[in-house]
Amino acid sequence: MEYQKHFFSGGTPRTITIALPSDDLTVKYPAVILCHGHSRHKNDGLDALSQVLTGAGFVTARFDFRGCCDGYDQRYILNCATDWPEDLMNAISYIGTLPFIDKDRIGAAGISMGAATSVYVSGMDERIKSTVSMGGIGDCFTWMRGVWEKSGGRFDDFLARLDRDRELTAVTGHSQVIHSLDMYNGTEEDKRNLLIEGFLNSDVNTYVTLASLRNMLYYRPLEKCPNIRNPIFFAHGGDDLVVPVEQSRRMYEAVASGRKQFKEYPGVEHNIPMDPNRMLVFEDMKQWFTETL
Repeated sequence: MEYQKHFFSGGTPRTITIALPSDDLTVKYPAVILCHGHSRHKNDGLDALSQVLTGAGFVTARFDFRGCCDGYDQRYILNCATDWPEDLMNAISYIGTLPFIDKDRIGAAGISMGAATSVYVSGMDERIKSTVSMGGIGDCFTWMRGVWEKSGGRFDDFLARLDRDRELTAVTGHSQVIHSLDMYNGTEEDKRNLLIEGFLNSDVNTYVTLASLRNMLYYRPLEKCPNIRNPIFFAHGGDDLVVPVEQSRRMYEAVASGRKQFKEYPGVEHNIPMDPNRMLVFEDMKQWFTETL
């Protein structure tokens, strides 16, 4: 059973989907908050993960971060380094008000930028008792530089474009909006395919502001890893062509927790919740949360 509710973050309402393992609300359940990736949305495979976890007795909560699925006054402003951690912490606060949630058994799991945010918040919010990172990013600057170098693009030109936009934003009050895949120096074919996906599913973000990319560029969840004391599991696709596996491995090595795990999945690509082999990861996640929450 799923219920659509709302919580507030940064003064804006966020839609949150609460999925229950049963209709018995007289007991307290452990809960896992599921976090989507950059330019994606709460049902981008996380609905399937939710079914696996609710089947194991967990309540799940998934929501859209600010900038995703918003009205057009805020859409495309994806301030991952500032707004997204606040959104996750406010989601934790919200589910903590639900009488059927055990506030001492709350976990977080994310994919890509949602994984980065789950790790980042785990390093400063002790209410998270267990974490799973899927294809997470520990250092957005080194990651983006590597993406541009791999594609043959000029990363310095991209940085200069961000600097010019910062000046124009100061003058006009508006940051330039670009195709989401221009942040990766994406191919024309990939950009066309994303536009089609966005046409078929309006929850998909096909554009992003340059100002929010500046915000993201200096996001370093890796810096929070030495503060993480709760159990944490890093899962990464062996065929991930978007985020190098070294990003997860570096975070794993930096974590202070006495219980941590790193696992690479051969044949699995970046967007694990949408991968044909996702159940390999989902089953491990279910086992992880069963043991640690």
